[in-house]
Amino acid sequence: MKAGIILTGDEILEGFVQEQNLSVISTELSAIGYEVMEVSIVRDDVEQIVSTIKRMCHFCSLVVLSGGLGPTFDDVTLEALSKAVSKPLQVDEQYLEQLKERFSKRYARVFPQDLTRQALVLQDSIPVENPSGSARGLYYQSDNGNDFLVMPGPPGELKDVLNNAIKIIRRPALRVVSRSLGFVGITEAEMNPFLESLRRRYPEVRMVTRADYAIGPTLYLTTSNSYEKDLRKIIQEIRARFGEFVFTTIGESFLALLVDRLRGRSLSLSVAESCTGGVLSSAIVSVPGVSDVYLGGVVAYSNTSKLSVLGIPKDILNSDGAVSEKCAAMMAERVARLFVSDIGLAVTGIAGPSGGTMKKPVGLVYSAIYTATYSDVYRTEYSGTRQTIMHKASYDLLKNLWRILQKI
Repeated sequence: MKAGIILTGDEILEGFVQEQNLSVISTELSAIGYEVMEVSIVRDDVEQIVSTIKRMCHFCSLVVLSGGLGPTFDDVTLEALSKAVSKPLQVDEQYLEQLKERFSKRYARVFPQDLTRQALVLQDSIPVENPSGSARGLYYQSDNGNDFLVMPGPPGELKDVLNNAIKIIRRPALRVVSRSLGFVGITEAEMNPFLESLRRRYPEVRMVTRADYAIGPTLYLTTSNSYEKDLRKIIQEIRARFGEFVFTTIGESFLALLVDRLRGRSLSLSVAESCTGGVLSSAIVSVPGVSDVYLGGVVAYSNTSKLSVLGIPKDILNSDGAVSEKCAAMMAERVARLFVSDIGLAVTGIAGPSGGTMKKPVGLVYSAIYTATYSDVYRTEYSGTRQTIMHKASYDLLKNLWRILQKI
């Protein structure tokens, strides 16, 4: 079964608001067997929304709309759907009373009549509860075989409404099987020729790649349960060809697996950062339960803090400089000793946009890993914005740690 998604809002098209709902909607629809055929972002204009709905109905059994369910002049999505399917809007009197009661308790003021718009429902539709807000969703099955799901635009509210809607919307007869493969240390370009050959040999398995500059490519595989055997063969062939670069075949988080690997080996970790300013530590502590392995970190941004907190010798800072192989190596060793951790990570460099020289340009980063039995320093020159350099440097160091953990 095919689906179309309509995102409404002048604020999206004019760049005032960043669109955040598409990936959430598409992921949920794909998981229950829908193939998303088209996505349209349209203005808060009744006629434009109506024409988009009617056009999608020609090739989609499900049309999903988000946004335009509020109480203001530009919230016209229900009006447009009513016109498109020739069904009137009605006031849900019971829900209207709930809205009035909520407003009275929260504001102790006269109920604005425009809020009545949020009590409107399409005739013969099913309201979908919104535990996070006052704009409910709506699900409608038309007589001509098209289904419609309408949800509020705010991302948090949309997620809550979508979770409720998934329980009631019509599902495709065929069960969808999907897998997500994550890669580290290899590029899409290096993998592409082999993936192209897999596509030709297994045409019933849909493949989608996504690049992530911080970690690596992700490959999404989707098919019907009739071709699940082909999907498994693809995974086997990919493992045989790229096994050392595959960190998951079931969509697990790279950072979560890294922490699990440290935990499984009873290894503790500490971090010393300079140019990344806490980005490295922030990535690590984003994993729930990381306190089992992460002992602490130091942002030694200035030479003074490198000297006083980490004890980096003055002669190294004066002769080699803070951005150097020797400094990075010593930062990693000293932070491991400071926190009494099994592993010490360190990163120092020039994130820019200023501060570079001919010998040490903007983007130059030294990172290091220290253990009692193994140590290494990595020199890399990055390009991009300050934030890009900080993130790339942090994740590259974590990827290097991953590769080391594979060997021990």
